[in-house]
Amino acid sequence: MKFFRTAGLVAVAAMTLGACEPKKYQLMPLEEAMHRVPTPLVAQLYGPTPPVPGVPEGPVRVGQAYWQATGTVFQLPNDFVRPVATVDGLMFHSFAWDEQPFDRLLVASPGAPGVWLEFLEVY
Repeated sequence: MKFFRTAGLVAVAAMTLGACEPKKYQLMPLEEAMHRVPTPLVAQLYGPTPPVPGVPEGPVRVGQAYWQATGTVFQLPNDFVRPVATVDGLMFHSFAWDEQPFDRLLVASPGAPGVWLEFLEVY
């Protein structure tokens, strides 16, 4: 029993001392660290989507919410969508099985039957 206790202490000491490594980096001087510009935490992965003719570029108010075109395109039969609102001559649709509050709205792509442009709610 005493052997296991001693072996356990030796193993813990070896692991503790083995984890200590000499530093691999140089510390920055205090004055430089105080005035250094930090690296950005967030990077933009996707640029703005190109404008689609006949579709508003900015947020559009439909009902009580604002919606923004995302550039995502769906190819759906007309049976899968139903009209929900018309704003400035532009008819917004939702999926036929979707109820309010809607997850997304769709607008028919001009000149392409069965092609729908997605709008998502802006919070």
